[in-house]
Amino acid sequence: MTFWAFDMQSLIRIALRAGLRRSLSAVATAGTLLAFAACEEHCFATGPSSGFITEDDEDNGTPRDGDGSRAFFQTTQPQSLFNGFVRPAAYSGELQEGSPAANVPPIPPVPPEFPPVEGATPVQTPYSNTVEPEAAPVVTPQVISPNRESSGQTESLKDLKDGNEGWNLLRMAEEPYENYRSDTSAWSWIPGGGQDFGWFSMMTSTYEPRGKQTGFGGMINIHWLGGPYTSPLPSRVYDFGIGFQTRDSLSERFSYDLATSIGAYSDFEDSARDGIRLPSHAVGMIHVDSSTDIVFGLDYLDRDDYPLLPVFGVSLYNLDVPGLRMDLIFPRPRIEYALSPVARGYVSGELGGGTWDIEFPDETNKVMTYRDFRLLIGFEKAHDKSLNAIEFGYVFGRKLEFRNDPVSTDFQDAFVIQWVHRQ
Repeated sequence: MTFWAFDMQSLIRIALRAGLRRSLSAVATAGTLLAFAACEEHCFATGPSSGFITEDDEDNGTPRDGDGSRAFFQTTQPQSLFNGFVRPAAYSGELQEGSPAANVPPIPPVPPEFPPVEGATPVQTPYSNTVEPEAAPVVTPQVISPNRESSGQTESLKDLKDGNEGWNLLRMAEEPYENYRSDTSAWSWIPGGGQDFGWFSMMTSTYEPRGKQTGFGGMINIHWLGGPYTSPLPSRVYDFGIGFQTRDSLSERFSYDLATSIGAYSDFEDSARDGIRLPSHAVGMIHVDSSTDIVFGLDYLDRDDYPLLPVFGVSLYNLDVPGLRMDLIFPRPRIEYALSPVARGYVSGELGGGTWDIEFPDETNKVMTYRDFRLLIGFEKAHDKSLNAIEFGYVFGRKLEFRNDPVSTDFQDAFVIQWVHRQ
């Protein structure tokens, strides 16, 4: 009984399971048919354009395979599936009045771009005459060179001044040689005393500032003498004078610097007639190219020891080393190097001393000449449209002599400290 009971229970369970599965299958089938009917009623229009195959279509020879699904997809156009579909107003494509999107201008269509075909004739389109906005011009920075331009013209020395900050020493190092002498003031001190000979001077000049072509100038110089005991020299001698200078360029290849002056050089204890001197110079410059000048001329010192000196040499500038300039010109050579637009160092040489009419304690008049050679190392800085320098130098070849007196006095070498102001 138990065996049969178990078998009966198993059969009942199997029957229930089979019935449940059939019921679920029947429900699913019924749901599918209902959904299809609803979609046909609300989404598709009836008639010949609906895309479904009807009995009339079969009579007209429309192909159909089996259940008709293949013929349906072969004969129905995609747009016909939605002929009866009603879009909501929000998606109708029409902008409601007052909406923010209504004020937005339409975006113009972008024409397609295709690669050019060789040999094809270009086709005119509505966008063929469209003018594209021009790109902003590219501005290439230009480096303004201080050198002489290609035409050979040189910049005026006035252009070397950088606004109100003074001279641009880097540009000056690349300019042609056009100034033999310029306005200079200096304080100079050679220590000495006793049997040695000390010298302290406050000096100006009759020359014109750089950048000024023509003008008159005046000078007042005072020299304090210290020693030696062997010669009863006055404690002070003076220089008073006026001068005229002009400088210009006759062409792009030739410049000149001319100057003359008249002055009284004396201690003014008695007549200064023998102390009247006429220092002058006439110097020309040939500008060979943009980095070489040849300098020549005469420098009339009107001194008893060196009344006249030749001026000759070469000026090398605008070299491969920026800021380096070499004015290898006798009797005033100078090599300088600009460290920045406002600072430079240099080495130079110059002739010191002069000739003065003096009176000895016994009231005899003599014409005294003092001479020395100076090798200077200086550091110069541009400030307030001028140049200020401090110089340290070695003084050698020192000699004191008198006119119509064969006896002269030599002194030991010394050093000199100078403060120089140039314009």
